Amino acid sequence: ELESYSKELADRPQIVAANKIDNTETGENLIALKKHFSRSNIKVFPVSCATGEGLKELILQVARELEKLSPQSEM
Repeated sequence: ELESYSKELADRPQIVAANKIDNTETGENLIALKKHFSRSNIKVFPVSCATGEGLKELILQVARELEKLSPQSEM
């Protein structure tokens, strides 16, 4: 879907934020999600917006990835 919008955008690094890890029923889904995205070398960060768990790690990883990218001209 992303590639149909922009090939250039689809080629950039991707990160998945898996929200609601505070829900007790997410364990199996999170394992399946990580397995699915590991095939594409996409990192999955489990987070909880309700408790803030995992947000620091997600933000730090996003910052690291952004530092690696070259500046893009405005679209």
